[in-house]
Amino acid sequence: MALYYLIEIWFPRLIANRGGVSRSQPTLFLADRLLVLLVPVAIASASPTPLTFLWAFLVPFLVWNWLMSFVVLLHHTHPEVPWYDTKSDWSAETYQANLCVDVDLPPWAFAILHNVLIHSPHHVDTAIPFHRLPQAQAALWEVLATHSPRPRVTLSYLRQILRECRLFDSATSRWEAL
Repeated sequence: MALYYLIEIWFPRLIANRGGVSRSQPTLFLADRLLVLLVPVAIASASPTPLTFLWAFLVPFLVWNWLMSFVVLLHHTHPEVPWYDTKSDWSAETYQANLCVDVDLPPWAFAILHNVLIHSPHHVDTAIPFHRLPQAQAALWEVLATHSPRPRVTLSYLRQILRECRLFDSATSRWEAL
Protein backbone atom coordinates (compact mmCIF):
# COMPACT_ATOMS: atom_id res chain seq x y z
CA MET A 1 0.00 0.00 0.00
CA ALA A 2 2.79 2.43 0.84
CA LEU A 3 4.03 2.71 -2.75
CA TYR A 4 0.68 2.40 -4.57
CA TYR A 5 0.26 6.08 -5.42
CA LEU A 6 3.88 6.54 -6.45
CA ILE A 7 3.93 3.47 -8.71
CA GLU A 8 0.38 3.42 -10.09
CA ILE A 9 -0.61 7.11 -10.22
CA TRP A 10 2.16 9.63 -9.77
CA PHE A 11 4.79 8.41 -12.20
CA PRO A 12 2.67 6.70 -14.92
CA ARG A 13 -0.09 9.31 -15.09
CA LEU A 14 1.51 12.53 -13.94
CA ILE A 15 5.03 12.18 -15.32
CA ALA A 16 4.96 9.57 -18.12
CA ASN A 17 1.44 10.67 -19.19
CA ARG A 18 0.11 7.16 -19.70
CA GLY A 19 -3.37 8.46 -18.87
CA GLY A 20 -3.50 10.79 -21.88
CA VAL A 21 -3.62 14.00 -19.81
CA SER A 22 -1.52 16.08 -22.19
CA ARG A 23 -3.66 15.74 -25.33
CA SER A 24 -5.67 18.93 -24.76
CA GLN A 25 -2.75 21.16 -23.65
CA PRO A 26 0.57 19.52 -24.55
CA THR A 27 2.70 22.66 -24.02
CA LEU A 28 1.25 23.30 -20.56
CA PHE A 29 1.70 19.62 -19.66
CA LEU A 30 5.36 19.66 -20.73
CA ALA A 31 6.09 22.91 -18.84
CA ASP A 32 4.42 21.52 -15.73
CA ARG A 33 6.39 18.27 -15.89
CA LEU A 34 9.67 20.08 -16.39
CA LEU A 35 8.94 22.19 -13.32
CA VAL A 36 8.07 19.08 -11.30
CA LEU A 37 11.30 17.41 -12.33
CA LEU A 38 13.41 20.55 -11.75
CA VAL A 39 12.34 20.93 -8.10
CA PRO A 40 14.30 17.91 -6.85
CA VAL A 41 17.26 18.93 -9.02
CA ALA A 42 17.21 22.41 -7.47
CA ILE A 43 16.91 21.02 -3.94
CA ALA A 44 19.73 18.55 -4.61
CA SER A 45 22.00 21.29 -5.96
CA ALA A 46 21.31 23.48 -2.91
CA SER A 47 21.83 20.59 -0.48
CA PRO A 48 25.32 20.49 0.99
CA THR A 49 25.11 16.72 1.58
CA PRO A 50 23.07 13.80 0.28
CA LEU A 51 21.58 13.50 3.76
CA THR A 52 20.21 17.03 3.50
CA PHE A 53 18.58 16.16 0.18
CA LEU A 54 17.14 13.03 1.74
CA TRP A 55 15.48 14.97 4.57
CA ALA A 56 14.59 18.07 2.50
CA PHE A 57 13.02 16.30 -0.45
CA LEU A 58 13.02 12.52 -0.58
CA VAL A 59 11.50 11.75 2.84
CA PRO A 60 8.67 14.34 2.52
CA PHE A 61 7.98 13.18 -1.05
CA LEU A 62 7.74 9.51 0.00
CA VAL A 63 5.58 10.39 3.04
CA TRP A 64 3.25 12.39 0.79
CA ASN A 65 2.97 9.44 -1.62
CA TRP A 66 2.21 7.10 1.30
CA LEU A 67 -0.49 9.48 2.55
CA MET A 68 -2.04 9.64 -0.93
CA SER A 69 -2.00 5.83 -1.09
CA PHE A 70 -3.73 5.76 2.29
CA VAL A 71 -6.39 8.26 1.13
CA VAL A 72 -7.02 6.24 -2.05
CA LEU A 73 -7.42 3.11 0.08
CA LEU A 74 -9.92 4.89 2.34
CA HIS A 75 -11.85 6.31 -0.63
CA HIS A 76 -12.14 3.18 -2.74
CA THR A 77 -11.94 0.12 -0.51
CA HIS A 78 -14.95 -1.14 1.41
CA PRO A 79 -16.94 -4.40 1.33
CA GLU A 80 -19.91 -2.51 -0.20
CA VAL A 81 -17.92 -0.74 -2.93
CA PRO A 82 -17.38 -2.75 -6.13
CA TRP A 83 -14.43 -2.55 -8.47
CA TYR A 84 -14.59 -3.22 -12.22
CA ASP A 85 -12.35 -4.89 -14.77
CA THR A 86 -12.72 -2.21 -17.43
CA LYS A 87 -13.54 1.47 -17.48
CA SER A 88 -16.55 0.81 -19.71
CA ASP A 89 -18.04 -1.47 -17.03
CA TRP A 90 -18.33 1.36 -14.53
CA SER A 91 -18.32 4.64 -16.43
CA ALA A 92 -21.56 4.59 -18.40
CA GLU A 93 -23.97 2.65 -16.22
CA THR A 94 -22.88 3.19 -12.65
CA TYR A 95 -23.37 6.45 -10.83
CA GLN A 96 -19.91 7.58 -9.81
CA ALA A 97 -20.83 8.71 -6.31
CA ASN A 98 -21.70 5.15 -5.30
CA LEU A 99 -18.19 3.92 -6.12
CA CYS A 100 -16.40 5.49 -3.20
CA VAL A 101 -16.36 5.80 0.56
CA ASP A 102 -16.86 9.03 2.48
CA VAL A 103 -15.16 8.44 5.80
CA ASP A 104 -16.34 10.12 8.97
CA LEU A 105 -13.97 12.24 11.02
CA PRO A 106 -14.41 14.88 13.70
CA PRO A 107 -15.15 18.37 12.24
CA TRP A 108 -11.71 19.69 13.24
CA ALA A 109 -10.05 16.89 11.22
CA PHE A 110 -12.07 17.79 8.12
CA ALA A 111 -10.98 21.42 8.55
CA ILE A 112 -7.30 20.49 8.82
CA LEU A 113 -7.53 18.09 5.84
CA HIS A 114 -9.54 20.55 3.71
CA ASN A 115 -12.41 18.04 3.40
CA VAL A 116 -10.26 15.72 1.28
CA LEU A 117 -12.00 12.66 2.75
CA ILE A 118 -15.40 13.83 1.48
CA HIS A 119 -14.99 12.07 -1.81
CA SER A 120 -18.29 11.25 -3.54
CA PRO A 121 -18.86 14.81 -4.88
CA HIS A 122 -15.42 14.59 -6.52
CA HIS A 123 -16.69 11.67 -8.60
CA VAL A 124 -19.59 13.79 -9.79
CA ASP A 125 -17.71 17.04 -10.48
CA THR A 126 -13.98 17.47 -9.91
CA ALA A 127 -14.36 21.27 -10.08
CA ILE A 128 -16.16 21.51 -6.71
CA PRO A 129 -13.85 23.47 -4.39
CA PHE A 130 -12.85 21.82 -1.11
CA HIS A 131 -14.80 24.27 1.06
CA ARG A 132 -18.04 23.38 -0.78
CA LEU A 133 -17.65 19.58 -0.50
CA PRO A 134 -19.83 19.19 2.64
CA GLN A 135 -22.72 21.06 0.97
CA ALA A 136 -22.22 19.15 -2.28
CA GLN A 137 -22.25 15.85 -0.40
CA ALA A 138 -25.47 16.76 1.45
CA ALA A 139 -27.12 17.76 -1.84
CA LEU A 140 -25.91 14.60 -3.52
CA TRP A 141 -27.29 12.39 -0.76
CA GLU A 142 -30.67 14.14 -1.05
CA VAL A 143 -30.82 13.18 -4.73
CA LEU A 144 -29.55 9.62 -4.45
CA ALA A 145 -31.74 6.84 -3.12
CA THR A 146 -28.62 5.26 -1.64
CA HIS A 147 -25.27 6.79 -0.91
CA SER A 148 -21.73 5.67 -0.37
CA PRO A 149 -20.72 4.08 2.93
CA ARG A 150 -19.61 6.52 5.63
CA PRO A 151 -17.58 4.59 8.20
CA ARG A 152 -15.79 6.21 11.10
CA VAL A 153 -12.03 5.89 10.69
CA THR A 154 -10.64 3.93 13.59
CA LEU A 155 -7.82 1.46 13.93
CA SER A 156 -10.32 -1.43 14.05
CA TYR A 157 -12.01 -0.16 10.86
CA LEU A 158 -8.64 -0.05 9.07
CA ARG A 159 -7.81 -3.57 10.23
CA GLN A 160 -11.23 -4.75 9.02
CA ILE A 161 -10.71 -3.23 5.55
CA LEU A 162 -7.22 -4.65 5.24
CA ARG A 163 -8.48 -8.06 6.35
CA GLU A 164 -11.73 -8.26 4.35
CA CYS A 165 -10.78 -6.46 1.13
CA ARG A 166 -7.69 -8.26 -0.10
CA LEU A 167 -8.79 -9.29 -3.58
CA PHE A 168 -11.82 -8.30 -5.64
CA ASP A 169 -13.51 -11.12 -7.55
CA SER A 170 -15.09 -9.54 -10.64
CA ALA A 171 -17.06 -12.69 -11.44
CA THR A 172 -18.99 -12.49 -8.17
CA SER A 173 -18.61 -8.71 -7.64
CA ARG A 174 -17.37 -9.32 -4.12
CA TRP A 175 -14.26 -8.71 -2.07
CA GLU A 176 -12.37 -11.77 -0.91
CA ALA A 177 -10.49 -11.95 2.39
CA LEU A 178 -8.03 -14.60 1.11
